[in-house]
Amino acid sequence: MNKKAERYLLKVVENNYEEIAEDFNISRQKPLHSEVLEILKSLEATKQKILDLGCGNGRLLEFLPDNIDYLGVDNSKKLLDLARQKYKKNGVRFVYKNILNLDQLEENNFNLVFCLAVFHHLPGDSLRLSFLNKIYDKIDKDGLLVISVWKLRSKNRFNYLFLKSFLKQFFKGRILDCGDLLFRGFRQKSQRYYHAFSKRKLKKIFQSSKFKIKEFREDKFNFYIIAKK
Repeated sequence: MNKKAERYLLKVVENNYEEIAEDFNISRQKPLHSEVLEILKSLEATKQKILDLGCGNGRLLEFLPDNIDYLGVDNSKKLLDLARQKYKKNGVRFVYKNILNLDQLEENNFNLVFCLAVFHHLPGDSLRLSFLNKIYDKIDKDGLLVISVWKLRSKNRFNYLFLKSFLKQFFKGRILDCGDLLFRGFRQKSQRYYHAFSKRKLKKIFQSSKFKIKEFREDKFNFYIIAKK
């Protein structure tokens, strides 16, 4: 992916989440997918130091034990404001920061890092790989990373949206990658960007990183990877 497209898509994601913050907050009041709940149960998060990347409105806290050290990071001021209003607990903090600048975060040695429904918003393999390796440097020797991405290739409109996205940006000099989707959401002014991962490609980017895949899961809606040092 060329740098022009990369910069443009990152701005698209940022603008879109600021626009939909209120609606996003409402839509994230429902329970997590059962697969995520199973993963959380298996990880035994009690007394852990947890980093939640792309934390949004902090919904993950609803499903974590009380006695944890939690840090949520997001670059949406509106969503962070909503999170701070709702979760005023000891050991819970929220930081306004672009998750791609994770190396600028002073804290280290996290036991668990979550990045749920965020990774598919990062454009380009080089950016994704750099992001994963920055996370690697933030976890302790026994730490784990849990990532989920949407299974967008299973959607009926995938081929149509991909072709439309590619052609429209091609003529503007912004060359998208195969699987990139850029479209305007329902009743939204701003566009939305996602990368539609295949199972093979998601595993491949992890295999190129410093991480080792501990477990791969999937359900009707998502792919999940639990990775370790």
